[in-house]
Amino acid sequence: MQMPAKSYTTVSIRAPKSPVPLPRQKRNTILSIVTIFAVVALLVTTYGFPPTVSRALAEDNMASAHQSSLPLSVSLSPSPSPASEEGLVISLIVTVENTGTSPVSILTWNSPLDPRLSALGLLKFMSVSTGKVASGIDLKINHRVPENGLFTPEDDCIVRIEGGRSVEREVKVKEMEISLVKGEKYRVRLEGWWGTVWVGEGELRAGEGRMGDFKSEGIEVQVPEWSERVGESTFRDEELGWEIKAISRSRKGLRID
Repeated sequence: MQMPAKSYTTVSIRAPKSPVPLPRQKRNTILSIVTIFAVVALLVTTYGFPPTVSRALAEDNMASAHQSSLPLSVSLSPSPSPASEEGLVISLIVTVENTGTSPVSILTWNSPLDPRLSALGLLKFMSVSTGKVASGIDLKINHRVPENGLFTPEDDCIVRIEGGRSVEREVKVKEMEISLVKGEKYRVRLEGWWGTVWVGEGELRAGEGRMGDFKSEGIEVQVPEWSERVGESTFRDEELGWEIKAISRSRKGLRID
């Protein structure tokens, strides 16, 4: 008996190719990048952004993140006093307002309430036509903290502002402090850092206050072309035989828009 012929079909099965492993150097690079991002995310979550990043993010709000944590606002306005003193270029009014309900005590050193404000570099004069910021002497002053570390409300360097109240100071900018071009229009603002602010009642202990950025809105001022008028007066005393000639000079005042 003849058996029928059997047919066979050969099927080839190929195993999937295994992924090509990344070179060790590339794996290390990717791992390093992931690690850096993880560390940065942890630092930002724990401590917040660095000060330079915080200031950049808050630029549109005209204040930094630190300023929003302090109940203080700063503004500039024209001074009603004429710029008539010798060497005086501009006179402005600085207003600091306590926007909170609790009193605040401010250490005025290197702040908008510092008596030497115009020489400290906190006033930024930007030319409207060129966009350049005028250079100044940017005075740096070393101050001495009380030996016991405690300030008192009676100290000249301490200003107390009750909740909802404000204080004003007149600042006089002189030619020797900031280089302003005659006839040029500038946009001026206040920008800097609150060194120490104590909120509420209690001791004014150094190192225990709060800090934060401040930044005012700008106002436009125009430095005049000085028109100098010279006058001469003569004083005589014929009996004593002497004569004195006095020369006086006056300048045209500043125009503020």
